[in-house]
Amino acid sequence: MCLGALALSLGGAALAVNHLRQSRPAQAAAVDHGPLPAPVRAQVLALLEQHLLDAELQDLRQGAVREFRVKGRTREGLAQDFYAGFKPAVAGRLMPLLRPYGEVLSFDIASLDLPPARLRPLPGKD
Repeated sequence: MCLGALALSLGGAALAVNHLRQSRPAQAAAVDHGPLPAPVRAQVLALLEQHLLDAELQDLRQGAVREFRVKGRTREGLAQDFYAGFKPAVAGRLMPLLRPYGEVLSFDIASLDLPPARLRPLPGKD
């Protein structure tokens, strides 16, 4: 009986280890730290202008890390109304547009305190 339980435990552990090895995330494509293409910048600004007044996209560099900072003021009077439209736009459209070009997306939106979002792993942090 003990041998059966031991065999089942070892078999389950072997299956779990095998699954973890196979489900390892694929390496992300190299980041392009060159100039942000004009069509991408235009798409980003068009998206931001739907939600922000005086929308701005800043391109900042800190060593090997490229950060995109979004600045502006909300068009909505209430934070919950702003978040209802802005968060899905950021996750669904803004982050995929900027992910190939940088590592961090941060926000400087008047009257709101949004945390930065990691677009990809930072260089040298494997």
